Amino acid sequence: MRREWNCPRVLSRLVLCVVLGLVPAMLWAQGTGGRGSISGTVTDPSGAVLTGVSVTALNTATGLSVAVTTSGSGSYAIPLLPTGTYTMTFQKEGFKTESRTGLILTADQSASANVVLAVGSATEKVTVSASAAALETESAALTTTVNETAIKELPLNGRNPASLVLLTPGTTDILKDGPGVNQTYTTHPYESGASSNGGRQGSTYYLLDGSNNMDPYLWLAAPFPNADATQEFSVIGNNFDAQYGFAPGAVVSIVTKSGTNQWHGNLFEFVRNNVFNAKDYFTGQKDILKRNQFGGSLGGAIIKDKLFIFGNYQETLAALAPANGIAGTPTADMRTGNFSVICASGFDANGICLDRSGSQVIDQVWQDPAHTIPYKGDIIPSSQLNQDTLNFLNKFVPAGTGANGRLPYTQATHTPDDYQFTIRADYNLSDKQRFTGHAFQDLYRQPALSGNGNLIISDRSWNTNYSNYEGTYTWTISPAIVNQASFSYGYEYSTSLSGQVDSSGKPICLSQFFPGMVDPPGGGCAIESYPFINGQTASWYHRYIWNLTDSVTISKGKHLIVAGVDVQRMNMADPAGWLSEPIVNFDGNYTGNYFADVLLGQISSFEQGAGSNSVYTGTQLGFYAQDRIKLTNTFTLSAGLRYEPFLPPVPYHGRAEYYRPDQKSTRFPNAPVGMVFPGDKGIPAGGVAEQNYFDPRLGLAWAPKFLPNTSIRSAVGLFTQPIDYSHFTHAGDNSPFSPT
Repeated sequence: MRREWNCPRVLSRLVLCVVLGLVPAMLWAQGTGGRGSISGTVTDPSGAVLTGVSVTALNTATGLSVAVTTSGSGSYAIPLLPTGTYTMTFQKEGFKTESRTGLILTADQSASANVVLAVGSATEKVTVSASAAALETESAALTTTVNETAIKELPLNGRNPASLVLLTPGTTDILKDGPGVNQTYTTHPYESGASSNGGRQGSTYYLLDGSNNMDPYLWLAAPFPNADATQEFSVIGNNFDAQYGFAPGAVVSIVTKSGTNQWHGNLFEFVRNNVFNAKDYFTGQKDILKRNQFGGSLGGAIIKDKLFIFGNYQETLAALAPANGIAGTPTADMRTGNFSVICASGFDANGICLDRSGSQVIDQVWQDPAHTIPYKGDIIPSSQLNQDTLNFLNKFVPAGTGANGRLPYTQATHTPDDYQFTIRADYNLSDKQRFTGHAFQDLYRQPALSGNGNLIISDRSWNTNYSNYEGTYTWTISPAIVNQASFSYGYEYSTSLSGQVDSSGKPICLSQFFPGMVDPPGGGCAIESYPFINGQTASWYHRYIWNLTDSVTISKGKHLIVAGVDVQRMNMADPAGWLSEPIVNFDGNYTGNYFADVLLGQISSFEQGAGSNSVYTGTQLGFYAQDRIKLTNTFTLSAGLRYEPFLPPVPYHGRAEYYRPDQKSTRFPNAPVGMVFPGDKGIPAGGVAEQNYFDPRLGLAWAPKFLPNTSIRSAVGLFTQPIDYSHFTHAGDNSPFSPT
């Protein structure tokens, strides 16, 4: 069902496809940029279509007015309108002027307003309220809109509107109810992911005012603006047209608040504190989370009906409930070589433990991996214990208790802070030209926990900056042609530094205790992995996405024709310390007891490299054409085709290796047979071949007259999903780039 088209590299492919798209002078941006459209047909009382009817849409909050006229088929279309409440006016000589008030246009909605004009004088006016929800007859897409009222009034844990996406039928949280993952310390903790109708992680695409709002590392949604900065959002859960791409499951289109002709503002603080909490019925304990969220918003008109501004700030200060857990560490007796406590049944005359599993001796500490020579009475001579290990454990790891070395612990309180800022400007330059833009930032800060020298309860820091900037220019070239140009930039920077320090605050490394272990130059001082300790080496992750679109929509008779291109340029840099510090593992197979292996220094595996330094740059392209045909007042047919090639991301300086059986590398002749690199014969810059995907879409929306208040929608199509960049994170960690 998908054909291959062999195009040259990215640049030539882009030039060729843009030229092909410009020939019919039709380009269309990703979706509708959080905007909506109003279309319909105007007839007289006999049912005959009326041509030349003046149709005006007036935004009651901002004064924006857009006028068109009906075509020879009596149809009209007003695309790319900002969300809001509109008054529609229909005027033609020989007929009464009709006004439809209270028409609410939501994000990415295709609203319908069919009108029958009564015969009379144009000075006579008929006003009809259109506030009731209209039946969807313009699009096959199944859309749920979460409006401002729902965002404000529904309970939100942490004031994060992203959770309301799950109100959409067929949608679940992929991170909680499915196999999804958000990698801690390397991403933003407020990232989210929705699965629509069983889609995998990354199958739902998020837009912020029409711009990409995704983190390409795991293809999750980047943070939302808070509840006071989000106007509304729509979830297109199925059957979407060809202008939507990069996702097979659903599209979430978020719209930030904008200023209006009336100045409005607010100040707020939301408090969650254990002082106000009741005890849990079953545990008798209180939730001790403390969280203060405060800030404010202000928006209005700088120039009435022309220039609007809106700003919002929210700060979150929290003290999380300390994590409780049980660790296992060698007891004080074990640290002297005495493991006798693990044998419950005692020992025979030869010092062999009497515990059995069937006929097999268990709970016995052995001197050899073949388990033929026992330590009598499970006593290891103290002279055989590894003194370096003992010194390390006695200084930084408390002793366990009981036969199994259980050690209950309570971690110190995490105190993360979050700072969120949103500003949006809207400028109606004229009745034919409009500009809108936003800046959104979300800064998360979680300090490291030192544990005061207790490495079990220490934790690394988690700091993430996310920014999203967008600008859109809309130009009404004629009543039937509208051009839209958009540019956006999204950036995420995550850092995590070790909290492993001694009681004096100095960093700790295994190299300080174990001769022969080394730290790479400039790699910092931390412990990646050692018994009873979680790895905490430093990491720095940079990711950004540039998004550029240009758009024209053409309304011609019964047709609303759209076509377009969406260009995204992405970069990921991963200069992390992973593997720069050694990973040391024990498995208990040597002596039959894990703690004994540790204290004797019997390592099962040791791994160390030169750190991870992956840098990838890639391009995503989407080209499409769509025709929405209004065959009757109640039947709309849409047909489209989307071309979305897979262009593999390219590693910086070819720092990646691939496997090709029986091929010998000429770039690195010393590499083993089968290990090849970009630059070798037949190995493209991205390591894998480009793929071409053509995705047809077909849909219909029908409101049959014999079934009043009923809409029937159906669609079929092919969809593609990008590969998240985490698949390429460690592609260059092996020799010769980062020896392990």
